[in-house]
Amino acid sequence: TIYDCGSGASPSSPRPLRKDNTGYDLTSLFIGSEGTLGFITDVAISCYRAPKSRISMMLSCRQYNTVLEIMATAKGILCEVLAAFELMDGTVVRVLRDREHMNFPPILSSFDEEDRFVLLVETHGADATHDREKVDNFLEACMHIKDGDKGDVGVLGALAQNDMQAAHFWALRERCNPAAASLGHVYKYDLSLAAGQFDELVGDVRGLLKERGVDAIVMSWGHVGDGNVHLNVVTPGEKDRNESIVNILEPYVYDIVVEKYAGSISAEHGVGQCKHLYLAGMKDKQDMLERMAAVKGVFDPRWILNRGKVHICKGE
Repeated sequence: TIYDCGSGASPSSPRPLRKDNTGYDLTSLFIGSEGTLGFITDVAISCYRAPKSRISMMLSCRQYNTVLEIMATAKGILCEVLAAFELMDGTVVRVLRDREHMNFPPILSSFDEEDRFVLLVETHGADATHDREKVDNFLEACMHIKDGDKGDVGVLGALAQNDMQAAHFWALRERCNPAAASLGHVYKYDLSLAAGQFDELVGDVRGLLKERGVDAIVMSWGHVGDGNVHLNVVTPGEKDRNESIVNILEPYVYDIVVEKYAGSISAEHGVGQCKHLYLAGMKDKQDMLERMAAVKGVFDPRWILNRGKVHICKGE
């Protein structure tokens, strides 16, 4: 149930329906409003059964173009059972291994001499035999992908043999954030852009920081299958936010994502209080912002809910 501060009523009540097309989807509108339109008092939750078949695997390669080819292969062969396609770049992998002492599958440890991208791929399905056949075909196809100009070792892969190994694969991926924070202060950016642009964006930011003489480590990871990259800039040994570095990174990162890559400055973490001022200055968003303000005026006419988030309120 959603409480509407404008009318004092609840415009919708939770019902266990998968489909209801009898009007505007107010529930989705409120969920995406970050608390600026009302607040939720009751929820109806649909719980899905755990998949009967779950297969996890890790792959590594030298070049980002190979990452894209592996992803295309996964979509083509794994199809409907493909559930996750996660990326960790070589910089964060090296931090995980050398500083956090996290163990990668032995076959992936042969990248000691160079940074390699590491992928975590997972399938969910209802038939273990059917899914394993798909996975075997996928892995075989990956072994034939040419990874750069070197003719020795190309794409490397490891398949989790049990639930414990699968959990360890995911622990590696989930450890990226703490690993970055262990080095120093982290400037985080949750961005959405075409998967083919991830590595180029990282290169742009590294080039900017080098040009400005900033001692920083740029690393990335994310949900490459969804076009969502988590760009992280770490200042080694620093524990506090440095406004001079913020002024170098912003609005540069936001500008380049929007203008060069036609992406979004917020993929999944929302606008909140860190991005709303930049959002207000985007010329191509003015019409959308006016419509959003009009919607807020209906549900929150006094503009009292979650002030300073998403919208710019009077007096800011």
